[in-house]
Amino acid sequence: MSEKHMLRRVQLTGGSTLIVSLPKEWVKSVHLKPGDYVVVMVQPDNSLKIIPARKRKELHESVLCIDESTSPSIAVREFITRYLVGYDVIKVVFKGKTHEHRVALRNVMVKKMIGVEIVEETVDTVLFQCLAKPAELPIRTAINRMIKVSHYMLKDALKCMRNPEKTLLKEIIERDDTIDKFYLFIVRQLKSVAMGMLLPSEVGLTDLRECLGFRLIAKSIERIGDHASRIAEVLYKSHKPVGEKIASDIEKLGGSVCRVYEKTSQALSKYNKVLAHQVVDEVSSLRQVEDTIIRELMEKRVDVEEALVARTIVESLKRIAEYCADIAEITVNLSVEGALEKTTSS
Repeated sequence: MSEKHMLRRVQLTGGSTLIVSLPKEWVKSVHLKPGDYVVVMVQPDNSLKIIPARKRKELHESVLCIDESTSPSIAVREFITRYLVGYDVIKVVFKGKTHEHRVALRNVMVKKMIGVEIVEETVDTVLFQCLAKPAELPIRTAINRMIKVSHYMLKDALKCMRNPEKTLLKEIIERDDTIDKFYLFIVRQLKSVAMGMLLPSEVGLTDLRECLGFRLIAKSIERIGDHASRIAEVLYKSHKPVGEKIASDIEKLGGSVCRVYEKTSQALSKYNKVLAHQVVDEVSSLRQVEDTIIRELMEKRVDVEEALVARTIVESLKRIAEYCADIAEITVNLSVEGALEKTTSS
């Protein structure tokens, strides 16, 4: 359709019912027929959004061709991109010596994707299908699980400050794959909403503004998981424990960051802007504690490896706190937008 804006006259029928006709070109493009239903969504500005209610009859399919000239890392990125865009079926065609590529795709499917299975396989093709449905894992549920996993990753990593338990630290690092799984699934759902393939209500949200907020929140939590994993990794690789005084200071800082993260979660779950403002203020005060520890490391004669481990951990704790502040600020925005919507609709 060449026209983006069309003027329609509102007509009265039956004495009290107001009706408006749908653009003929649009009706044809979405294959709408008499008797079909459409979903009418009231937007925050009181405009209306109309979406055909008919469910998709065919699965969306994408074909990915991989040959020897394609590096395994590029193959993985192309595969993940198709998953994020919302394709239900991804057919991968392999040409030449691509065993390494096939193994890489299998690994990323297992470690990074929710509900994706191999449903058909031949010598040169593999058919992947996403069997998970949005209603089975709404956005809020996935976000809560990300928070819980990342929170316990951080707490467990801090427990290993004085006595690094290699087995536990390795398990913490591996848990980051779970965070990535939830994150990619959330992005997949939100992209589907943005493209009009799903309604916000189908993923457990109210409108597109809330979708944008949760997209940013999910990214912040994913980064928190990365930094918790980074703390575990640096402790896993270190050959000597951090000194008593520095370890004590870092444990106190880590405990404060964990409490801030917990309060961030509470604020988000209830859209509690009072708690959210407290988080932002507490993160600001934590910066002074972080700077003090770094300054002590620079002033004292500390072993190089010990200083590197301690500084890496403090920097990661600092970044985690800042991501908490980011989530809190988005929570404030969402709470204000929710109040605005109620005011507009009343």
